Amino acid sequence: FYGQSISSPVCNVEGDLLQADPKYFDFFIRIIKEKASPGEFLIQGKDPWYSCSLGKNIILDHPKEKFQAGLDNLKTALKIIKGYDSSLYEEITLISRHIQIIRDKKASPEKDVSFSDETLPGALFIGVWKGDGLLCPYMVAASIIHEHLHQKLYLLQQRFELFPPQETLIF
Repeated sequence: FYGQSISSPVCNVEGDLLQADPKYFDFFIRIIKEKASPGEFLIQGKDPWYSCSLGKNIILDHPKEKFQAGLDNLKTALKIIKGYDSSLYEEITLISRHIQIIRDKKASPEKDVSFSDETLPGALFIGVWKGDGLLCPYMVAASIIHEHLHQKLYLLQQRFELFPPQETLIF
């Protein structure tokens, strides 16, 4: 798996061991063959790897109305990024085009939640809510940029040793 050495088991974000599943590799080949238009984001794609690797506290499925409001907020944030720096926007569509709108069951309602992981290349996990309300779209845009830069760093680290190997990388 991407980002894992042979000597390290692959675990989800909660530390539970994950087993390789041949069905996932069939799914992966299928999505590679699918053609998405350049410059398009794949938002809330149904990749089974996300569900098993994120554990039980990260919510990917949302009630329809709540999801639509979150999606509108995310799209506003993407427009903000594009207006701010179109080159950065294009880079994000190339490197980090998979965006999942998430909630974390364990996070404080007052906490903004976003993350990316080197074992999930090209995927950004973005919270668009704070408590029961929507986050400001500028905060969502900042989260997208922040997590994209992690993905970029993960890619660079795979090609060039920017940091010496260590047990746990924290960025």
